Amino acid sequence: MTHSYFTCAAPGRWHPFSLFALLCLLALMLPAGTALASTCGSAGNIQLRKQVAVTAEERAWIASLPALRVGVIRNAAPLTERDAVTGAYRGISIDVFCFIAQELGLRYRLLDSGGDFTPMLRAVQQGELDMLMPLSRQREREPFGLFTLPYFTSHYAVISLKGKPRTLQSLAELPDFRIGVVAQTALARDLAEVVPADSLHALPLDEGKKAFYQALRSGTVDVLVMNKDIFTEDKYRDELFDMEVAQILTQFPRRYGFYFSKTEDHQRLVELFDHYLAHIDASDAILRHEVGEQRLIERYLRQQDRLDLQRLLTAVVALSLLLLLAYFRHYRRLSKQLDASHRQVLEQQQALLEANQQLERLSMTDGLTGLANRRRFDERVALEFALHRRTGRPLSVLMLDLDHFKQVNDQLGHAMGDEYLRRVASELKGYCRRPTDLLARYGGEEIICLLPETAQPEALQIAERMREAVARLRLANPGSPSGQVTLSIGVATQTGQHPTTDSLLAEADARLYQAKRGGRNRVCSS
Repeated sequence: MTHSYFTCAAPGRWHPFSLFALLCLLALMLPAGTALASTCGSAGNIQLRKQVAVTAEERAWIASLPALRVGVIRNAAPLTERDAVTGAYRGISIDVFCFIAQELGLRYRLLDSGGDFTPMLRAVQQGELDMLMPLSRQREREPFGLFTLPYFTSHYAVISLKGKPRTLQSLAELPDFRIGVVAQTALARDLAEVVPADSLHALPLDEGKKAFYQALRSGTVDVLVMNKDIFTEDKYRDELFDMEVAQILTQFPRRYGFYFSKTEDHQRLVELFDHYLAHIDASDAILRHEVGEQRLIERYLRQQDRLDLQRLLTAVVALSLLLLLAYFRHYRRLSKQLDASHRQVLEQQQALLEANQQLERLSMTDGLTGLANRRRFDERVALEFALHRRTGRPLSVLMLDLDHFKQVNDQLGHAMGDEYLRRVASELKGYCRRPTDLLARYGGEEIICLLPETAQPEALQIAERMREAVARLRLANPGSPSGQVTLSIGVATQTGQHPTTDSLLAEADARLYQAKRGGRNRVCSS
């Protein structure tokens, strides 16, 4: 196994104010465990679809190279995460890099970004650092460094306050919203090309992102647009439970690769890396670190449960001390009171148990339609996706949206709109009869249906029946060309091309968008 270690040695002649020398000095000032991971134990998560041939001459050349100086951007979940206790790195980037390094016999040193990757990016571009990971491919970075092929793709998401879902049918609707985005990012520049200046708010990224998220809470902006994976981490770390992912923007993918400084040796290394990246199967690493995100959620819930239990125990202890004091002062009278108190505690415990059970049910249910809510769906789709990966059984998702539903709320009122949603949900339940089927309200007038062990032809039949059933309700919609509420449905079936649940859901959402663009009141599939 190749071992990584931490040293600082700037190449060539010493420059007193060299940026790389400054990075080395800062790194040496950190505690011993904060710089890097000492081993690559997670490289086993990576497989090769096809064996890659490396010649003896190439291996001899690699052996002659000095140790590669690799900058790691910390806490860029799920690509790189750093354990605060051990200092070890984990993530998809680390898994892929360590696998290729072991395959090639490549020596390397890992350098930590310290939370700010900008100096390291400049160091790579100036040749003072050999490589940086992870880094998304952007056109302004390409002239100053060498990108490998991508090994992971993520997307930006529209973030809105809960209860106020904001979805986009197309990019043409972006100017209708006041959009908050992190200032001086590639996304800010991309959005500036399609969004008027008065609709786009470039927000500074202060300590803890407090001002960034406060802009949404205060109503300064209608939505935030940011990386979905980063928001998920912030949500459970900073308790942003009043916010949710309203929509994933597949129009702005972020493709991550390894970024090398421009030298002839590095050009040759990039070509070798690309040979491996063309045949790598990183699905196990992706699934493992998505499960790690789920463990983060579960760990947070367990911590909250422990805090609640501690508060309850503290209250019980305080009450017990008071009762004991009263007991010694009023022994005879307290004997009867203790009996009554004991019965009351039992009744309260039973009531508390029943209330907790009811709360658990409510936490998984949409209050308006009685369908499963987004949280319940996200848990189930993750489990069913993992089951599909083990068994190969088909898995289909239907993304449903009521056409021109905004006109119902605008012209008939929100009370009538809520009644329509209840009637449509009640009608659609009849088409999810199997215990494993799940119908959930995904947000606003958008409903999603999970169909385990259902191939595409059967999923299309179910979707068409749902569409016809809603049409038969003949719910009036003055704003619709047909004068009635209709349903558009996008169908996606997992056949192995989707490495994550997000990509499967994005496929269903794209097919829904295709149905909308094709005239609505129709079913579209891939």
